[in-house]
Amino acid sequence: EEGKVQVKGELFVFVLYAGDDDTNPIQWLEQAVPFVGEVSCSGCTMDMVPYIQTTVLQNSLEIQPDADGEERILQIEMVLELDMKVFREESDSILTDVYTPHMECIPGKKEVVLEQLLVKNNAKCRVNDRIPVQEAQGKILQICHSEGSIKTDSAVRTEQGIRIEGVIQIRILYSISDDEMPFYSMETSIPFSHLLEAQGMDSRSAFYLQTDLEQLSTIMLDSSEIEVKALINLNALVLRRWKEELITDIQEKELDSQKLEQMPGIVCYLVQSGDTLWDVAKRFYTTTDSICELNELEEEELKPQQALLIVKK
Repeated sequence: EEGKVQVKGELFVFVLYAGDDDTNPIQWLEQAVPFVGEVSCSGCTMDMVPYIQTTVLQNSLEIQPDADGEERILQIEMVLELDMKVFREESDSILTDVYTPHMECIPGKKEVVLEQLLVKNNAKCRVNDRIPVQEAQGKILQICHSEGSIKTDSAVRTEQGIRIEGVIQIRILYSISDDEMPFYSMETSIPFSHLLEAQGMDSRSAFYLQTDLEQLSTIMLDSSEIEVKALINLNALVLRRWKEELITDIQEKELDSQKLEQMPGIVCYLVQSGDTLWDVAKRFYTTTDSICELNELEEEELKPQQALLIVKK
């Protein structure tokens, strides 16, 4: 909506618990809780390009009694912090040079950095691996829960896009055949590498990168090996950046009459590589229209070694 940002997602909850009866074994509950919310963002509109990062600022879980007075309800509260950048793309004309054959124009300039949206790429990377369980960690009876996070080690610009290297940091909780300590937790890391395509990037390009774990699956192959399958979201917003000198003010002064008198009234000029019609007209104190009319030019694009007849204004 105008002036608002809507946030939708799922909160994954995993809880280990035991009843008040000593004979009840430890059990667990795993649930995905959908949520939706809105935050104000003054000035944003539907056509803008968003870049939003979310962080869990704080969360809490409390046990609440149900209608029968039994403690069977889990009350969950979570606070999300949103780092929001919203980009608006505008097209505009920029004044970079000025002249007139009748006056000397001295422009005042300042250098600014301009940005243009190059590409917005939402990619996915699949990762598969097998993790051995050490003998000291016990034989697996059942996997109870697994969770992971993405750690990006490097994101390097290339001609084809962004080369991303990192690891998936995984934590796995499983049960073992030990009555005194029936659960065991292990941590491991799985490396990944992916090229996020963004044609046209160079050393001046800037990018904003988001990574998150969309899916994580851990399957017990046998009592000593776990298969991990993961799906990573890699989202990039790539901006082309360049420096430009913009005119801030223009000072005028009389032309140098002595300099003009020394210049020939008629010139046959051979176009050099990189010349534009504007450059030639400015150099010889004439106008682009005059050059085009005198040389019967149908287009303003010049070719190297093209001969132009120029009359000084």
